[in-house]
Amino acid sequence: MRFTLRTSSLLSRTGLAFASALTAFSTLLIGAGSASATVTSCSGFGCDGHDPSIQTWQRGPTHRDGRDHGSGFGVELWSGTTDGDFYVWGKATYPSGSNPYDYTVFVQRCYLDHSMCESLGESRVDQLAYERMDGNTVIRHTGIFYDPAARTARVCMRGAGREVCTGWV
Repeated sequence: MRFTLRTSSLLSRTGLAFASALTAFSTLLIGAGSASATVTSCSGFGCDGHDPSIQTWQRGPTHRDGRDHGSGFGVELWSGTTDGDFYVWGKATYPSGSNPYDYTVFVQRCYLDHSMCESLGESRVDQLAYERMDGNTVIRHTGIFYDPAARTARVCMRGAGREVCTGWV
């Protein structure tokens, strides 16, 4: 009987220690996850890809242009200024229940003379950051991308065999 009691007591202590360690580890993971949703200090090109919904904007966000891709799909160009730097990002819209897997959205950033361009943050529409629902329309966004005075930018959507882009800013 004594042996059983000690074994049971030992198992209880081991279980309690394991549960405590698991709780501490879980708290670390949850804490790290919530910290990533806070504004991260950055500037210029170092902010490329950051989430626009967690930025503190001195000016904006401002809707600059939008294009209809057809069948309820569309793309919008947004801009804003934070820490004195100008940034752009895209928003994709599509009908809830549709097939967004064949559509991609990206920001195109070019030198003013268009001698060199880069496509930034290209992603399938369904994998962009979820923003909200507006009636039956799903709205998702890209990350932000620095748009200095020596560059120009627009947002494009590819799908259904064609590409539609906003105007340049």
